[in-house]
Formats: sequence, structure tokens, C-alpha cells
Amino acid sequence: MGSLRTALIVVVLVLAAMACGGQQSSVDPPASGETSAALAEITSAPAPAGVEPQLWEKLTAELARVLGARASLPVIPQRSPAGTRALLKSVSTPPFGAGSAATLNYVVSTSVLSWSYYNQGDYDQNGEVNIADLTPIALHFGETGPFPGYSLLSVIDGDGNGEINLADVTPIGLNFRNRVGGYRLYQAADLSGYPAAPDQPNGAGAKLISTFSLPSAAGATGRLGMLTQVVPTPYTQWYWVRPFDGAQDGTPSNNVSVIAPENLAPTAKIGNVPATPTLAHIVWSGSASKDVDGQVVRYEWDFDGDGVFEYDGSATATADYYYYAPGVYHAALRVTDNDFATSEAQGSVEVTPGAAWHETMALTMGDGSYSEPVTLLEAAGNPAVVCSTVSTYPDPEASWDQQGLTWCRAQDTNGESWTTPKLLASYCGPMFTDGDYCGGGAAAIVNGKPAVAYLNAAGGTSDDTYYLRASDAQGSNWLNPILVTSASAGQLLVVDGKPAMISGSGTSVAYIISLNAAGTAWGEVNFGGVPNGYSPVSVATVAGLPAFLGSPNSEDLLYFRAEQSTGDTWSSDSLVDDLEKVDSGAGPKLLDVAGLPAAFYDDDVMGSLKYRRARDVNGTTWEPPVVLDSRASGFVAPFVADGRPCALYTDRISHALMFIAANDSGGSYWGIPSVVDALIWDVGGSGNRRTETIGVAEIGHQPAFAYRHWREDGAPPEDPVQRIAFVMYR
Repeated sequence: MGSLRTALIVVVLVLAAMACGGQQSSVDPPASGETSAALAEITSAPAPAGVEPQLWEKLTAELARVLGARASLPVIPQRSPAGTRALLKSVSTPPFGAGSAATLNYVVSTSVLSWSYYNQGDYDQNGEVNIADLTPIALHFGETGPFPGYSLLSVIDGDGNGEINLADVTPIGLNFRNRVGGYRLYQAADLSGYPAAPDQPNGAGAKLISTFSLPSAAGATGRLGMLTQVVPTPYTQWYWVRPFDGAQDGTPSNNVSVIAPENLAPTAKIGNVPATPTLAHIVWSGSASKDVDGQVVRYEWDFDGDGVFEYDGSATATADYYYYAPGVYHAALRVTDNDFATSEAQGSVEVTPGAAWHETMALTMGDGSYSEPVTLLEAAGNPAVVCSTVSTYPDPEASWDQQGLTWCRAQDTNGESWTTPKLLASYCGPMFTDGDYCGGGAAAIVNGKPAVAYLNAAGGTSDDTYYLRASDAQGSNWLNPILVTSASAGQLLVVDGKPAMISGSGTSVAYIISLNAAGTAWGEVNFGGVPNGYSPVSVATVAGLPAFLGSPNSEDLLYFRAEQSTGDTWSSDSLVDDLEKVDSGAGPKLLDVAGLPAAFYDDDVMGSLKYRRARDVNGTTWEPPVVLDSRASGFVAPFVADGRPCALYTDRISHALMFIAANDSGGSYWGIPSVVDALIWDVGGSGNRRTETIGVAEIGHQPAFAYRHWREDGAPPEDPVQRIAFVMYR
């Protein structure tokens, strides 16, 4: 040990003498001080903990020998990759040797660039080559490889000979004081931007993309590494990294080219759908669709196989659907990947007979040629109807021969049998004689009990509106009627838990609401809060407040909603649709769909039944209109069943009664129209059934309706002339 230390001292003295001699005029004078300081640091460094003193002395002596040999070399003014005496410096620089060049890798599938830390001689990977790098050699001295390139032992095996030994001291001496603060990532459109030599600057076309500090590198138990994701373009881009120390860049890595690969189209696939009965909930699934070089970002569905993808599920792979008629239905799925490539797949489902339309008779009556509407309600779980009946020409076979406002409730949920009708309000005199009549009945369930509003004109001198409610949920007993106003008050609504009415005549709108939930006291008719010139064509309660549709010019369909339950002020008119002509027959209909206003209307010029739902309760903006059927007539009766909007309407060519339902709660996409196979509905007939008499409702979560029907031409005399029919899908 003493002989080694003596040798070190001799080396120091010899180097100092050589540095001071006159023969060394070409040698940089400060090098003597730098060399002496470096060697003094080595000779005075104690053995680190865990390192045998004898081994440490051996390693420091070898490092001193290498540094001394480097100090005896002549100065080369320009730095070269081979290194010179200038490496014995007090100011650090980044490495320039080939052994310190990082290897840059690129993974096409993830667009990720990665590289490992290389600073030859920096065995503890702290960013600087110094005496501390002897410690890893000492701790692993004598270990043999081969060593994996990512391992810490590969870092310490500086000469790459597969063994940790004295030779690994040489890279420390050759690269002493080299320092790496991190890496800079460069990009160029061509290789003219790549540096011509390791110690040369980048070319004119190079662009700095990002800077990575060494402390941010990963891999504390092995060779440090870094990675970053780039964005490929259709044009080739070249990338490389360079270690840096301050403003100076060191030896560059290899360069790699990056270009966006040609996009592969996704593969669309529809999951198998087993045979399903009508009305069953079907889930079409495209979750098996794949994209090998990206991801599927859009699923579009064509549920009737007509080539029109009517439902855009966005990134949702499944779609709910309901079929109301048996048959084999073909569907198509179109998927789009993140690079806008598309693919399509087809599927089919057999819908077997299950649920169907069932018709029963609520009541029959004599002739009266009366076409007042029928109102259908669900009262205590069973269907019930409110209608005006007349027996101007009584039929002995009829089950009901009274004239007036009539209530009748089924004895079961399916309406198979019905209770005896109850006359709620009788006529003041013969129908259509001397202007005495009782009609215009409207009904609703108010606070769990059925209630009606009707108009009674006696002697033709006034129009009195009455409100009448049952004392029980079944409508078995009814209270005395309450005079609401000596005017026509219109449709019955439930607003803020209270009965209310709204009507229009000409260009004015009248609104009135009860002062209590029982409807025993009423306020004054409010004419001031509603804009003039907008008589309502359809009214509804939307999110708890009264609202209506109006069309002042037979072209613009407008929406209004009260701002409070009293109807003192109303929202500004909101344009639902700008039509060439609003159908003047049954007219548009307003419906509350999941708390937002929705309009069903017929474009009288295009002859299409449309549905449009607002995005907010006041109708400030609206979703794009959905064409439900291009062959619909002007009649439409919308309602909500099973939480989804649906509608009855007639086909203008076949005159068949049609049914259509949405597949979601908001009505964003709809099912296939189906014919209502009612037993006595006169398909193609003339005048024997009146669509304007239809009343619709949800009964037991299923769609149902009731309507008035006349005796068919040529029917036997014993056939009752009028029927109130109840039809339910179950």
C-alpha cells in the first residue's frame, strides 16, 4: 500500500515538473494546476464505506495513472471525439465520445421515442464523471457478465468487456469532468439538420422540440432512460437527441424517421341477437368491433336496413330497440375510427309474436252522429274513459242510452271488463236544439283522483265552464260540480298540484288556475300574461308549468311557457320550426318528454310527421327535427309510455292507424312504424271511425288508446250504432 502511494506522489511530482519545463511551450499552462488538483483529490480521497482500502488504493492509483497519461498529451485546440488533455478541466462540458452516444428507438404502434442515458465513466449516473464513479467499480469488482444493456452492471462495465475490473477505471479518466444535465430532442424535415460531427452544432433545419432534465429520467435500479410521444404526420420527420451541459450540446444519438402509417380501416361486428318476442327490450351491440391501429370512436345504426343510419350512438357501442310487430328485421352498423376510416356490418333478428294490440268494448250507445273526443286515463291502475254520449236515436241493444258527460272505468288493468257507466253531467236539452248542449269535456288525474272540466251552455245565452272531481281514486263517487267561469276555459291541466285550464279563441289566450288543490275555488281568468295573436293549438304542462304551441301565420310554429304557475308572465316566443305550411287539420301537439318540451307536427307541404325536442324548458334552442314517417297524415296523438315518447297517427295512403315509439327517453332515435291491428278499426273506410276522437294514455306502462266508432255500412240493425273501444298493446 505504501509503495502505491509513493508511486502516486512520484507521478504528481513528475507531472508538475513536466508542466513547468521549458520544453513544454505548446502545453496549456493552466493544465498543470488542473492536473495537480485532480491528482490531489484522488490521492486524498478516503475509501468509501463498504470498499476495501487495498482495492480503493489500487483503483485510485489506476485513475491517477490514466489522468497523468492524459496530462502528458499535447494540447489540441479543437476538441475531438478521441479526447485530449483538455478533458482535465475545471469547467465541465457534455460528452462527445462515441461511447456516450444514446441509442434512439421509435415504436410505431404508440408513436413513442425512447433512449437510455450514456455518459461513459459516469457509473453512479449522477450526471458527472468524477472520482465518485470509482465506488460502483469497487462495490462490484470482479463480477462478470454478460450484462443486459438496461442493467446497472452494464453501466459500470465501462469498457464493455463483460467484467468489472481495473480496466473500467480508464473511461473515468478519459471522460473526467464530463457532465450531462439532460437531453434535448431535435426534429428536422430532412437530414440536413442533423449535425455533421459529434462536436458540431445542428444544421439550419433543426428545431428544438423538447428538453428533458436528467433527474426526470426513470430506472433508478438500472440504466436511466427517457421517453416521449410524438405526433406523426403524413410527411417524414427526423428526430435525434443530444446530451447537454448548460447551453452546450454533446454527441448526438442516431437519427430516426417518423411518418404516419397508412391507416387501417376498423372492423365492424354486430353481436348475435336471439329470437325475441314483440315489445321485448333488444340491445344491439357493436362492442366486438375493433381497430388494430387505433380505436373506434363512433357507432351508427340503421335499424330497418334501408341504408339510412338514423341513430348516431357516438362512442357508445350499444343501442336499445323495441319492435312492435313480428317479422325478421335487418340492421346495419357503421363504425368510424379515430382516423375517420369506416366499416360496416349487418345483422338480423327474428321478432316472434308476443305482445299485440287487444281491443275491448268499454260501452256502446245509440246513434247521435257525435264526434266529441274520448279521454283515456289510468285511474288507480285501470283504464278509464271520459266521453260525451248521446241517444237521440236510442238503440235497444245499446249498453248506454244516456246523453251527457260519461265516466266508465275498467274492472281490470287490461280492460277486459268494464263497470257500469256513470253520468257526470246531463244535457240541458236535446242535442243541437235551441243551442243547449253539454260538451268539450276534458279530464285528468289531479292529486291521485280523476277530475273533469266541461262546458254547459243553457239556452245559448252563455258558456259556463265547470270543474268536477271524484272523491276517490277509482272514480266511484263524484262531488258536486264547481262553476269555474262564465266562459270557455279550455283544456284541463295540473299545475303546481292544482287544476288549471287554458284555452284560446281567435288571437287571444285565456288561463285560469284554482286557488287550491281540490279545485273548490278559482281565481280570475288571466288574459294579460300571454302574448296577443298566438292562440294555442296544443297545450301541456312542461316541467310543472303551463305551456302551449301557437301558429300566428300558419307557417311559423312557436312555443310559449309560463314563468310562474299563475301565468302572469310568459317566456318569449320560441321558434320550433319555420314551415312552408303548418297542417291545419288535427294540428301540432305539445308533450312533456323527460322534463323538456317536444313538438309533434306535420309539414303540410312535405307530408311528413316530425318530432323535435327542445334543449331547455323555455325552448331557447331545439334539437334537429326527426322525421318519424314521410307518409303520415295530419292527425297525431302523442303520449309517453314506459318512459319513452310514442304516437298514433294515420297513413295518408292506406288510411291505416299507425304506431311509432322512441327507443330512448328523449326521442333521439325511433323505432319502425307498425300498423295497429285493431279489431274494428276501419282501415281504408270513410267516416266510420274518426281519428279526432282518439284518446291516448299509458296503462300499466304500455301504450293504449280509446276511440269512438260508428256502425259499418250494411251492418245488421241489431248492431249498436256507436261504440267506445279500448285498445291496449300487451
